[in-house]
Amino acid sequence: FYTLESDPCYPEPWYGLVCSKDNTTIINITLREFNLVGEMQSDTFQGLNTTVHMDLYNNSISGKFSQSLTASRYSLVYLDLGRNLLSGTIPDWISEFAAMEVFYVNQNMLTGSFPTSLCELSKIQRIQLYVNHLTGPLPSCVGNLTDLIEFSVGNNAFNGTIPDSLYECQKLYYL
Repeated sequence: FYTLESDPCYPEPWYGLVCSKDNTTIINITLREFNLVGEMQSDTFQGLNTTVHMDLYNNSISGKFSQSLTASRYSLVYLDLGRNLLSGTIPDWISEFAAMEVFYVNQNMLTGSFPTSLCELSKIQRIQLYVNHLTGPLPSCVGNLTDLIEFSVGNNAFNGTIPDSLYECQKLYYL
C-alpha cells in the first residue's frame, strides 16, 4: 500500500539516498558502515531499475547475491558490497550489467571460481575480489578487459598465470 509518507524520495530523500531531480526514482544508495544486518532477499532491490551507484560497504549483509539486483542491469555503474558476509558464488547474471565500471565484493565469504561472466563487462575498470574463498585459475578472458585500472584478487586460492595484459593495470594485486 503506497502513501507519500512511505515514499523514499518525497518530500526529501531518506538518509543515504539520492533521488532523481523529479524525486521519482532512487539513483544513488550509499549506506557504508550503516550496521545493516540480514540476508539479501529475492526482492531486496526490486524496483531500483534506475540506480546508478550502490555502496553497501562494511555492513553485515549475508546470503547470496539477490537476483533482484538485475533490475538495475542497464544503469548500475558502481557496486560495492565489500566487507559483508556474502556467501555462494558470483552469479553468471553479473554479465548483464552492461554499464558496470566498478565491482567490489572483497572481504566476503564467496566461493567458486573466477566467473567468466565478469569478462563480459566491457566497461569494467575496477574489480576487487580479495579476501574470499575463490579457487582455480584466472580465465584467459580477463586479459581482454582493456579498461581495467585496478584488479585486486589476492588472498584467495587462485592458481595459474596472470594474463600478460593485466600487468598494464595501474593497481594489480594478485597474490
